[in-house]
Amino acid sequence: MILRIERGRLTEVARAPTGAWAQGIAFSRDGRMIVVQNMTDRNLGVFRFENGRLRDTGQRIGVNGGPAAIRTADVAQAAPQRRN
Repeated sequence: MILRIERGRLTEVARAPTGAWAQGIAFSRDGRMIVVQNMTDRNLGVFRFENGRLRDTGQRIGVNGGPAAIRTADVAQAAPQRRN
Protein backbone atom coordinates (compact mmCIF):
# COMPACT_ATOMS: atom_id res chain seq x y z
CA MET A 1 0.00 0.00 0.00
CA ILE A 2 1.31 3.44 -0.94
CA LEU A 3 0.17 6.29 1.28
CA ARG A 4 0.53 10.07 1.14
CA ILE A 5 -0.10 12.79 3.67
CA GLU A 6 -2.95 15.16 2.74
CA ARG A 7 -3.99 17.90 5.14
CA GLY A 8 -2.35 16.05 8.03
CA ARG A 9 -4.02 12.71 7.27
CA LEU A 10 -2.79 9.54 5.60
CA THR A 11 -4.53 8.81 2.32
CA GLU A 12 -4.21 5.59 0.33
CA VAL A 13 -2.79 6.12 -3.16
CA ALA A 14 -2.35 2.56 -4.44
CA ARG A 15 -2.45 -1.04 -3.24
CA ALA A 16 -1.21 -4.40 -4.52
CA PRO A 17 -0.92 -7.85 -2.90
CA THR A 18 2.66 -8.55 -1.81
CA GLY A 19 3.27 -11.82 0.00
CA ALA A 20 3.09 -13.37 3.42
CA TRP A 21 4.40 -11.06 6.14
CA ALA A 22 5.77 -8.13 4.16
CA GLN A 23 8.60 -6.91 6.39
CA GLY A 24 9.78 -3.70 4.73
CA ILE A 25 10.30 -1.87 1.46
CA ALA A 26 12.92 0.10 -0.43
CA PHE A 27 12.24 2.65 -3.17
CA SER A 28 14.46 3.25 -6.17
CA ARG A 29 16.00 6.71 -6.37
CA ASP A 30 13.35 7.86 -8.87
CA GLY A 31 10.50 6.31 -6.83
CA ARG A 32 9.25 4.14 -9.70
CA MET A 33 10.51 0.75 -8.52
CA ILE A 34 9.77 -0.73 -5.12
CA VAL A 35 11.30 -3.84 -3.58
CA VAL A 36 9.22 -5.54 -0.88
CA GLN A 37 10.69 -7.99 1.65
CA ASN A 38 8.50 -11.06 2.16
CA MET A 39 9.65 -12.68 5.40
CA THR A 40 7.93 -16.08 5.34
CA ASP A 41 8.11 -16.43 1.54
CA ARG A 42 11.87 -15.78 1.77
CA ASN A 43 11.94 -13.52 -1.23
CA LEU A 44 12.00 -9.95 -2.46
CA GLY A 45 9.10 -8.86 -4.66
CA VAL A 46 9.63 -6.18 -7.30
CA PHE A 47 6.85 -3.66 -7.97
CA ARG A 48 6.50 -0.70 -10.32
CA PHE A 49 4.77 2.56 -9.32
CA GLU A 50 3.60 4.60 -12.33
CA ASN A 51 0.75 7.01 -12.94
CA GLY A 52 -0.54 6.52 -9.40
CA ARG A 53 -0.79 2.74 -9.80
CA LEU A 54 1.19 0.02 -8.05
CA ARG A 55 1.87 -2.98 -10.29
CA ASP A 56 3.49 -6.29 -9.41
CA THR A 57 6.16 -7.08 -12.02
CA GLY A 58 6.00 -10.76 -11.08
CA GLN A 59 9.74 -10.76 -10.43
CA ARG A 60 10.80 -12.52 -7.22
CA ILE A 61 14.32 -12.71 -5.88
CA GLY A 62 14.81 -15.70 -3.58
CA VAL A 63 16.92 -15.32 -0.45
CA ASN A 64 18.27 -17.95 1.98
CA GLY A 65 16.49 -16.54 5.03
CA GLY A 66 13.66 -14.17 5.80
CA PRO A 67 14.74 -10.69 4.70
CA ALA A 68 14.61 -8.26 7.62
CA ALA A 69 16.41 -5.10 6.45
CA ILE A 70 16.83 -3.57 3.01
CA ARG A 71 17.98 -0.37 1.40
CA THR A 72 19.05 0.81 -2.01
CA ALA A 73 22.58 1.92 -2.75
CA ASP A 74 24.18 4.14 -5.32
CA VAL A 75 26.19 2.32 -7.96
CA ALA A 76 29.58 3.85 -8.57
CA GLN A 77 30.31 4.80 -12.16
CA ALA A 78 33.33 3.06 -13.64
CA ALA A 79 36.29 5.37 -14.23
CA PRO A 80 37.00 6.00 -17.92
CA GLN A 81 39.74 3.85 -19.41
CA ARG A 82 43.02 5.66 -20.08
CA ARG A 83 44.75 5.14 -23.39
CA ASN A 84 48.52 4.85 -23.39
